[in-house]
Amino acid sequence: MKVLKKNLKILPFLLLLILGFWLVGGVLAQRETSYDHLRLFSEVLRTVEMKYAEEVDSEELIKSAIDGMLGSLDPHSQLMEPEEHSNLLIGTKGRFGGLGIQIGLRDEVLTVISPLEGTPAYRLGIQAGDRIIEIEGESTAGISLREAVKKLRGQPGTQVTITIERRGLSEPFPLTITREIIKVDAIPYFGMVTPEIGYVRLSTFSEKAGEGVARAVQTLKERGSKKFIFDLRDNHGGLLKEALDVSEVFFKKGVLIVSTQGRLPNSTQKYRTAKDGISIEDPLVVLVNGGSASASEIVAGAIQDWDRGVILGDTTFGKGTVQTLLDLRNKRYHLKLTTAHWYLPAGRSIDAELNKREREKKGDKKVEAGVTVYPTVGDLQREIPGGGGIIPDVEVKVPDLTEFEKTLSPHRDLIYRYALEYTESHKEITKDFETIEEIVEGFRERLIQEGVEFEEEEFREAETPVRRILKNQFAEILWGSKGRYEVVLQDDLGVKEAIALLSKAKDTRELFRLAAME
Repeated sequence: MKVLKKNLKILPFLLLLILGFWLVGGVLAQRETSYDHLRLFSEVLRTVEMKYAEEVDSEELIKSAIDGMLGSLDPHSQLMEPEEHSNLLIGTKGRFGGLGIQIGLRDEVLTVISPLEGTPAYRLGIQAGDRIIEIEGESTAGISLREAVKKLRGQPGTQVTITIERRGLSEPFPLTITREIIKVDAIPYFGMVTPEIGYVRLSTFSEKAGEGVARAVQTLKERGSKKFIFDLRDNHGGLLKEALDVSEVFFKKGVLIVSTQGRLPNSTQKYRTAKDGISIEDPLVVLVNGGSASASEIVAGAIQDWDRGVILGDTTFGKGTVQTLLDLRNKRYHLKLTTAHWYLPAGRSIDAELNKREREKKGDKKVEAGVTVYPTVGDLQREIPGGGGIIPDVEVKVPDLTEFEKTLSPHRDLIYRYALEYTESHKEITKDFETIEEIVEGFRERLIQEGVEFEEEEFREAETPVRRILKNQFAEILWGSKGRYEVVLQDDLGVKEAIALLSKAKDTRELFRLAAME
């Protein structure tokens, strides 16, 4: 009996020892397999160097292999050369060189996440969701983000031609863009849209974005604002710290905003607000669209999960992965590696690709649907959909393009040049102007002179959107970003819908009741 008890006591230790040997053996076996493949790679490289028909650049071959390896993980992990690393750091400060677009790989196709306001790409009418299928006449099929960025960036004043494939257009079209130094204003505009509704536009989560949003909201409250529209459309994201700082404007202290989950213990984190905000009860509508990504989705998602405000617009991009910048031993290169996924307070993942893969593993035939429902963690306990990206509470889609607008898409530079020439010779235009007949007819004649083919009937049918496009362009040239917003917001469908909801709602609970009726 004593022997049995003694054996029972040592049994757990034996099991742990066996488990330990098994784990070590598994790790060693995995390492041995990895070493075998590394030896294979080395042998292939050496054979190519010695026997390939032409002389090869070994460094480029190795970089291509690394790019292929990281590309097989996800679209966001990449090896960064010193210049790319410097550009990344400069970009977080709101000033960098390029075209003015944030790009990513969506379904393995190079896709515009969002254009940046006031940049060459923005002026030429590049839109979120545009697919870049060629750069300088070369197909982008199979291209890595690293390769794409290198091709698109260059010295200010130089040009690059890209071919765009756009939803709603039957044929791709080329655009030649002149590179510039890009300066991004995190808050290009804020102001009162009614005597009690304030509007704040955030274009990027660069350094001090949180401070800027707090100042804007405080200023508007001092002007009498009791309700807010917070515009995150075409905001591609940025710094996590700024996402938390921006969230703090609208929440009490200690509220969970987002958490991360990864394979390593230190990759699992919870992020909460560190202080009370200055607008924690004011009725709030957040505007989003397909160009809202990453940090934008964190802020909008937390607001939705806590029933803090109504999300209005179109489904967001669905970029819900955490990239960590890792120093490599040779000090020349840096590795931007996906180390975790974002999860919102209700437990749903932001990432569209992750949700798609998880549904595929479960054998869900409705892989694209993303119909999982989560209860909110706020007082209202509403049901909200998951599945990747933020699906708005109130959907407001941009109307389909008219036939003439489709014709005009490849020629947006003509609008800019025409408006620039006209305003230079007509200094008398004031902010209350409407697009007069002379301007519209002059633009029609310019299109004919430039060889743009269109049907007269199509032009007349599209006269309302044409007037709006011209008016917006004239306003930006004459009065800058602030003046353009004062004009653009008058016709903005999302802003109009947000004003309609907020004007009727006396508090947040009633705002949600009205939104549910939409």
